[in-house]
Amino acid sequence: AVSLAALVRHLCLRAGLAESLIDVTGLWGAVEGYVIGALESPRASISTLARHFGFDAIETEGMIRFVMRGRASVLTLAHDDLVASREGEALELVRAQETELPQALKWQVARADEDYDAAQVEARRITAQSARIASESFPMAIPPEEAERRCRRALMEAWVGRETAVFRLPPSRLALDPCDVILLDHDGRLTELRLVSIADSDL
Repeated sequence: AVSLAALVRHLCLRAGLAESLIDVTGLWGAVEGYVIGALESPRASISTLARHFGFDAIETEGMIRFVMRGRASVLTLAHDDLVASREGEALELVRAQETELPQALKWQVARADEDYDAAQVEARRITAQSARIASESFPMAIPPEEAERRCRRALMEAWVGRETAVFRLPPSRLALDPCDVILLDHDGRLTELRLVSIADSDL
């Protein structure tokens, strides 16, 4: 077994990144076995790990920083904190239909034992109108109970992420980075949002 942080650092070094440009202090967990069975870029290998373990990579202050999801919010924003566009819109909220989301998620992994037999775990939402079932295969060895826990997390992320927002902030909020979690006070409720992309604009 190797720590997730050490494996991601190793893959970044294989990609040609200088060690001084890699920050993996925000990662935790262990990888008991990981197979790269075909020619693929280190980025593709890291993307598979990110999907399984639930972490993101961001570029900030000239470094590539890896952070686990599920962090506490860093800021609460009200409607008055947002900046309207030329069209007068300050906030755009989109909510995906239930039928577009998976009711169940099935993962196939290898058991972390001497035989590395295939194991399948499943997470399912009981109260959902959707009938979709999504399946994924991960080339890694892991105890089935641990894989099931991460599968449940991935399904929950898919449903929590059904609501997306686009909004504009003043230059005073430039310290925010992708992957930061914020609370948006809108229509009498607090909505937790994870920033996935940030772009400069003249409105």
